[in-house]
Amino acid sequence: MSNKLSTLGYWKLRFFSKPIGDRCLYQFVSAAKPTSIVEIGLTSIERSRNLIRIAQKFSQQKTIKFCGIDLFEGRAASVPGMSLKEVHRELQKTEAKIRLMPGDFGSTVPRVANQLGQNDLIIVTTTENHEALTPTWYYLPRMMQDFGTVFLRASTSAEIAYEKLSFKDINRLAERRTELVRNAA
Repeated sequence: MSNKLSTLGYWKLRFFSKPIGDRCLYQFVSAAKPTSIVEIGLTSIERSRNLIRIAQKFSQQKTIKFCGIDLFEGRAASVPGMSLKEVHRELQKTEAKIRLMPGDFGSTVPRVANQLGQNDLIIVTTTENHEALTPTWYYLPRMMQDFGTVFLRASTSAEIAYEKLSFKDINRLAERRTELVRNAA
């Protein structure tokens, strides 16, 4: 299988891929041309590979940095998962700079936010509600470029829908977290 994504391959992903909710991610990556992507809560190796391949196709910079944060083998037995080694092996084939970290959104992001540097795109897929994520929003601005974007999985229904958040939106959520901590003291 060639790592290069053809124009026809991109159009197939953009208009016909399943789940339908991923199409907005593919469209955004082709338009925004991110060179650094963080995916928190990997839903599939295939989607991660597609995001990298689209970024490689449309970005002027051919070295794409990809960081995946997921529970991997630590997922509950009832939830299908992938092993960290399997994901790393498959994503290395894209020739992107791959970094994988085991853990969930709430515990891993505060620990690694400063290490991850400034990223263009962050995708958060979690089963937790927005209120449960409040303590973690404080760390996301550290991980983002000023023009960075976060896509948050906004639905737990069968079809995945994403909420698009700008750097300004994330800062507002981070400030809300700071106010909660201040009021609790």
